[in-house]
Order: sequence, then structure tokens, then C-alpha cells
Amino acid sequence: LNIHDLAHIYSQIFCHFNPHLVITELLHNNGLFFIVICTAFIILLFLKEANEEFALMNKIKGFKIIYKPVFYIILLVSLFLLGNFNAEQFIYFQF
Repeated sequence: LNIHDLAHIYSQIFCHFNPHLVITELLHNNGLFFIVICTAFIILLFLKEANEEFALMNKIKGFKIIYKPVFYIILLVSLFLLGNFNAEQFIYFQF
């Protein structure tokens, strides 16, 4: 990789950007499930930032009673849905 190749890559990224081709390539390589999970995490990060900026969760009545347990249940279910339980490798950390 030299400077000319790098300049060509950057020109393709910034000058000839086509969002339709990016979405098509992601769907072809990774599938729809990957796109849905990435979109969900982007929305989650957006909501987290909006909550930190405007304290939206403090304005919602019943947040601690209803929404907080629902969030934890969804988090637990997503761990089971996205987890790879058939893996034969196990990474062990010792402190």
C-alpha cells in the first residue's frame, strides 16, 4: 500500500459515496439480522445521549416501575438470542 493507493481509497470513500450500494453490500455480506441489530444499537445509543442531555427518563411517570424491568428483561432475552452457546472455545481470564 502506497500513497497513491491511499489517495484512491479516500477518493472512493468521500467523493463517490453511494448509500444504496453500502446497504446492498452490507445485506449481501452480513444479512438482514446484522443490519437490524446494528440499527437497534444505534437507536439505543441515540436515546442514551438524548436522555443524558434532556433527562427524558426522569420526566416519564412510572419509569422505574414499568420501563426499567422491561429493559432488563429485554437485555436478558437478547443475551440468550445473540449468544453463541455451541462454541467449543472458552476464554478464561484470571486476575
